[in-house]
Amino acid sequence: MILLNRDQPDLSLYVIGAFIIEKLHNTTGMFSILDLFDEVKEKIGFPSFLLTLDWLYIIGIIDFSDDGRLKICF
Repeated sequence: MILLNRDQPDLSLYVIGAFIIEKLHNTTGMFSILDLFDEVKEKIGFPSFLLTLDWLYIIGIIDFSDDGRLKICF
């Protein structure tokens, strides 16, 4: 299952999403997608990163500004 991986919990969207939210929350500005990936690429592969961003966007945690940068919605 993509959301919850019991064999490798570090690969689940919940864990990766929490890691991305923490990075966005601890930053004063907004990130471009590639800048954010540069921050997290040691822990997350690019396909998992994009899938997690899609999931966070669908559930309303992140949004995009007019210039395409990521912003947290809370």
